[in-house]
Amino acid sequence: MNRLKELRREKKLTRDKFSQELDINLRTIQRWENGESQIKPDKAQQLAEYFGVNVGYLLGYEPKGMLKRSIYEEVHSALLRVKSENPNHDDRVAIREVCMELIEATLEGY
Repeated sequence: MNRLKELRREKKLTRDKFSQELDINLRTIQRWENGESQIKPDKAQQLAEYFGVNVGYLLGYEPKGMLKRSIYEEVHSALLRVKSENPNHDDRVAIREVCMELIEATLEGY
């Protein structure tokens, strides 16, 4: 279950006020909070940024203590680093190793 309702309540926002602030249909927010529909990735990112949490936390995949920086951002940063170190070469092995390290580090928090 996602944490949208919990985060909204922490900010002391009604659903109506929240829907107005983010320009999202009130019924859509109700469906998300009640688990009747999934939050699409672009909206999940928008909501996570609004609340200052990462998408994984918002969607209920990560514990409260996780840092705001998401695993996606970590992987993207690592891929850019590997690419800059090997500009003329697509080093899939290095990329795979970096990704596995990040996944292992993330799982240690559970």
